[in-house]
Amino acid sequence: MPIESINKASIRALRYARTISDYVIAFNVSIDEESGEKIKKRYALLNTDIPLIVKYSPFRRIVEPLLKFIESEEYNYKKGDMITVILPQFIVRKRWHNILHNKTRVYIEKELLKHKHIVVATMPLQLHDDDDIEDK
Repeated sequence: MPIESINKASIRALRYARTISDYVIAFNVSIDEESGEKIKKRYALLNTDIPLIVKYSPFRRIVEPLLKFIESEEYNYKKGDMITVILPQFIVRKRWHNILHNKTRVYIEKELLKHKHIVVATMPLQLHDDDDIEDK
């Protein structure tokens, strides 16, 4: 499950991922070591057994490192496996708010759907009424 940061949407998507599979990996692409260390520290505060993999891409490419990881021996992908990638999505009140949210998710989804062995699922978070998601 790709995560950009530790927020309500990513926490909720991680919880959902755990309900559909015992083999869940959180995946982050950072532009440098400093931002990678920052996300690792914030992720450690979640106190979860879901591993976090951080890869570096100085040019902010996200899909290429994700696909490279999925098809690597590190991930243990075998031909014929079906991979589900869960993408958090913000549901906003007003249409024009979409300009500010979800652009990266849409791009990732479009690129991943080009691969027959990858299923993309979207985990919505309604920003206007889900303030207590971390308490549930």
